[in-house]
Amino acid sequence: MTLRRIRKIFVHHSASPAATTTTERIDKWHKDRGWTGVGYHFVIHLDGSIHQGRPIHKTGAHVKSHNSGSVGICVCGNFMEEVPSDAQLLSLDLLLRGLLQRHKLKVDTVYGHRELGDTLCPGDNLFEHLVQWRTQHG
Repeated sequence: MTLRRIRKIFVHHSASPAATTTTERIDKWHKDRGWTGVGYHFVIHLDGSIHQGRPIHKTGAHVKSHNSGSVGICVCGNFMEEVPSDAQLLSLDLLLRGLLQRHKLKVDTVYGHRELGDTLCPGDNLFEHLVQWRTQHG
């Protein structure tokens, strides 16, 4: 298995209620769109558990024109309307730090989807946290 060179990490939200969204539901939604399966590499559920989506050695389907050299993380919830749970934020922090270390990346390679795509993703409430996180860890 050849490892892909990772240059960017993207944070997303599912844009669906956190309490009822699972990796399996996202997988079904993405298959319904004609994709091979869940387009994100990691999915963080409401309880903070981190689930494997698409294998990291495979190209994701999460940011048009930026999938080949990136990792996609989806936090379950609609963060235009709700706020991420403390458990989700802790898991996101741990996952981001681990990915940065593993792939020898700097904090400025972590993006909210909206920064390189025409979308509100990852929602204002998660994007605000991401901006603060980058400031604290940069």
